[in-house]
Amino acid sequence: MATLAERQRLAALKSILLGVTIALVPLATPQVLKAVPALATAVKGLTPISGPVLPWLAWVCWAIAALYLWQGLDKLLRSRQGHPSASTRILPALMPLQQQGWRFENNPSAAKNGTDPQTIATSPQGKAFCIVIKSERGRIGSDGRTVYRLVDQTQNPFPTDFIDQTKQRAARAQQRLQLSHVVPVLAFSDAILAIEQNPVLGVYVVQMDDLRRSLLQLN
Repeated sequence: MATLAERQRLAALKSILLGVTIALVPLATPQVLKAVPALATAVKGLTPISGPVLPWLAWVCWAIAALYLWQGLDKLLRSRQGHPSASTRILPALMPLQQQGWRFENNPSAAKNGTDPQTIATSPQGKAFCIVIKSERGRIGSDGRTVYRLVDQTQNPFPTDFIDQTKQRAARAQQRLQLSHVVPVLAFSDAILAIEQNPVLGVYVVQMDDLRRSLLQLN
């Protein structure tokens, strides 16, 4: 699996290549017309329309090319900065655990892909936890199979099965890190839990305020 820096470099190179290609279009067009007489004749017939427009199209191409080149160079610089320090990568609620020997790793693609934040926490004893953070609000209940939002005692299911999603992400982390087991943890940052049975199908569901204490108990 490619690292975040490798994916950033690849995206940077794509942006730079696209920018260079677009920048060359106005410069290459006259040469193409000379090489293809039939095409030149067709364009000449459109001169009354294209004459005033073509110079502006060249500037538009160069403006778009400059944008792609700037994005590519920015991504390239970001890829060379390396990973942020551990103190900025982990959740503030978990920072005290770092002083006790816990290690933390953020999901490298979560922000880029727009997925929920994910942290892999590993205790000094070697036990690993995949923590998926959800920002949904309200009261969260469970029927023992999944979780849902409670509104006036009515069960309102989420569009995605959060329990199954968390288990899948824990399984991918387990495979990527080549561990024998990764404990899936679903943490709600802005909700109140009303769950009697925990874990839910093997997934521990907690509030952010209880996350550190829960990890210490599960360890």
